[in-house]
Amino acid sequence: MPRPEHRQGDPDSGSRASRVRHVCWLGGASGAGKSTIARRLAAKHGLVLYSTDEAMASHASRWLPEDCQFLAEFKG
Repeated sequence: MPRPEHRQGDPDSGSRASRVRHVCWLGGASGAGKSTIARRLAAKHGLVLYSTDEAMASHASRWLPEDCQFLAEFKG
């Protein structure tokens, strides 16, 4: 997969962008197969898989509903 080149002047230029330069992100609609594809790619290429599905409950529990309105609506 081609990766976007880091451009000087990007809002995320600097340490944050450099810390995730090795990450391949998959996006798409709910039920589109992102997790299935991610597991297959990780297994085939020996990649580390970070599943946001598995991390979401812990992440959501750290925020107050008034601080994250959309997350609160999603949880509801």
